[in-house]
Amino acid sequence: MSTLHIVSTSPFDSNALLSALKTASQDDAILLIQNGVYAAIEAPHMSVMMALAPSGLRMYALAEDVDARALHGLTQHITKIGYSDFVTLVCEHHNSVSWN
Repeated sequence: MSTLHIVSTSPFDSNALLSALKTASQDDAILLIQNGVYAAIEAPHMSVMMALAPSGLRMYALAEDVDARALHGLTQHITKIGYSDFVTLVCEHHNSVSWN
């Protein structure tokens, strides 16, 4: 059974993303929302954290939150999606877990 991990806190303020990465399996997906989208920026320390992700793990960032924070230079491993795609992700996974 696949799980959608929803991370809403900045990786600079909490260990939510790190916990989600350690828990996720290859069939899961991680969605970054709210301040969690700061994890989508291209930065050396973020690359080290993302190396913990299992192969096949899909990662997304909510476009509205990325745009609201004027983030540029997102890592190539993360796909920006809209709210309708968010709903689709929830429907595609058996479980959803929110990490704060």
